[in-house]
Amino acid sequence: MSKKDHSSSKYLNSVKEAQEESKKKNKSNPKIDVDRTYIEPQQFQSKKPKKR
Repeated sequence: MSKKDHSSSKYLNSVKEAQEESKKKNKSNPKIDVDRTYIEPQQFQSKKPKKR
């Protein structure tokens, strides 16, 4: 993998590398590729505090 493909997260890099290795192994046995996108936690934060 080139440096451009590397994320700042070691976990995400290891997952991506594992997926690429499994793709190479499973060429004879095709599976549906899952597009895993990393979602920043900030996207889940509500803009206004919840009223209790």
